[in-house]
Amino acid sequence: MKKLSKTLFWLGLGFGIGLAVHRLFLQDKSLLQFLGPHVLGWLDRDKSSQDLIEELDASGLRIRRKLMDTHPSKKNYKVLNHIIGIERWGQRRLAVALGERMVNDEYDTYRPPPGLSWNELQDQFVKTRHETVDLAKQLQAAPAANEKINHNSYGDLTPTMWLTYLRHHAEGELLKMG
Repeated sequence: MKKLSKTLFWLGLGFGIGLAVHRLFLQDKSLLQFLGPHVLGWLDRDKSSQDLIEELDASGLRIRRKLMDTHPSKKNYKVLNHIIGIERWGQRRLAVALGERMVNDEYDTYRPPPGLSWNELQDQFVKTRHETVDLAKQLQAAPAANEKINHNSYGDLTPTMWLTYLRHHAEGELLKMG
């Protein structure tokens, strides 16, 4: 009984610490805005814009293959809809480096409309990723390619950080699919 109590104590303490850290990251934007650019900069270090373009393209192909093997479900539909919405929102932010006006909005308005079939939603992802790759190619030649553009949670990111974010966001979210 004493061993069980001790185990439950440590389990509860660990859970409590984990919950506190999780809430800290969600509620303290200054921490996210400090860490986000550093992590994204580390992930894209020593990479040329051509490397990032190739990684985005290859990532899109891997995701497409995974989606083709994934059964449609309410959860999977929601995850893919989220991935597409974030990717389109990120494209809108990246367009600022090409001279577009900054719009400080959320990603929800960029999500595909409800009612699409699973195949249509997959096609939307493929189309959206191709648009991201095309945008990355335009940024490669843009004079303002180092301009910092605001991310609602991570603060000011360079276009290469944004491209790295979009790639890793999509791949990370894909892990949530069943």
